[in-house]
Amino acid sequence: MTAAESYRGTMKSRACSGLTLVETLVALALLAILTSLAAPSFQSLFAKRAAGAAADAFVADMRFARSEALKRNTPIVLCRSTDGISCSGLNSAWKDGWLVFTDDNANSQVDASEEVLRVQQALPAVASMGHPTANSDVPSFRFRATGIASGANSLMLVTPTAASSSTLARLVCISSTGRASLTKPGSTAADCP
Repeated sequence: MTAAESYRGTMKSRACSGLTLVETLVALALLAILTSLAAPSFQSLFAKRAAGAAADAFVADMRFARSEALKRNTPIVLCRSTDGISCSGLNSAWKDGWLVFTDDNANSQVDASEEVLRVQQALPAVASMGHPTANSDVPSFRFRATGIASGANSLMLVTPTAASSSTLARLVCISSTGRASLTKPGSTAADCP
């Protein structure tokens, strides 16, 4: 056998190897079935992460406001805000965003001479964020220069939009002094310290 014949024989065997149409369709069908089985678990994972991220951001800003009040020796307010410029009070929800600012004149509103320290934009992956009892929800937290918050001693329940169960919600506990802490997913008010 010559080199040319050997080369042609090798090329023929390579051209014949591969998958048939039936084998490819079976593989695609199996892939589709496995993907459809995995999709619901990914949705709950994303919902859990969204609630956790929102709760973490709120706790971080509560801690930041408290530390800035102590550091600057001036009142600091964390309030609901839909525009990132002014407090929106009871006309909005915490999930619509919030801001942290110095409150030199103690009126709990952003004035021209006061500095906005942090702004949190709306959280689209969060369905609700507030006290579990709607009439107990507070529109702002005011930290005095001593680091103690007035209007504290509250709860904040963060529920993701994709949640079909309360086990994915996160609960933020706010003590009477204004210290915020997170509980495990699915916790209740009884789990707050």
